[in-house]
Amino acid sequence: MNVALAIIIDEKKILIGKIKAEKLGDYSGLQYVFPCESIQNVDCAEVELVKEVKRQTGLDTKVVEKIGERIHPSTQNNSLYFLCEKNPHQTIDIAKDIDVESFLWVDIVELQSYMPTLFHVVKDYLSKKI
Repeated sequence: MNVALAIIIDEKKILIGKIKAEKLGDYSGLQYVFPCESIQNVDCAEVELVKEVKRQTGLDTKVVEKIGERIHPSTQNNSLYFLCEKNPHQTIDIAKDIDVESFLWVDIVELQSYMPTLFHVVKDYLSKKI
């Protein structure tokens, strides 16, 4: 399965979602994830990701660039990571029908504790960006 993930930064904080307890099995036990979308066609990943971020969070975003790609060690999904920019002064309006119970803005130090399997390419990228 291909999954596109949005790395959204606002005021030096990164957006992550906390998975609902009853959905943890669907995420191989991962408790926190970046906003994401399962995709069929990798060529359409950016368009599909922006639509899904809007649906999940209410945030208007645009893809700035692709950060990297890997086979996720826990889920075995082909994961494509994209830096996304959000429109300023927007607040999150979480959709009710998603696997995430809440969204959090965390700093780069906190991010590693929430996501122990954080892709080193993403971590290095964020360390230089923030």
